[in-house]
Amino acid sequence: MREAGLPKIASERLPSDQLQLVWNMHGSIIYLAIRKYIYGFQPIEPLAATMQTMVDTFLQSALNLMSKDAPKRKAHSPSVLER
Repeated sequence: MREAGLPKIASERLPSDQLQLVWNMHGSIIYLAIRKYIYGFQPIEPLAATMQTMVDTFLQSALNLMSKDAPKRKAHSPSVLER
């Protein structure tokens, strides 16, 4: 995200809305595997195309979210599970 002039993630806590965006991406990828390997559903389109769309969407959303009102965002406090 250097194009947006944003700090390195390691230098600050991730705001709650940004953390949620990361978890949404994670959940989407996991659900693709669940649909294929647990439910036996074949992907609607090739996996590479699906993943490319997911990553492109994630990166655009992340850039938009991180660029607007960045100083006003509330930092995420780690939950019990993250400590």
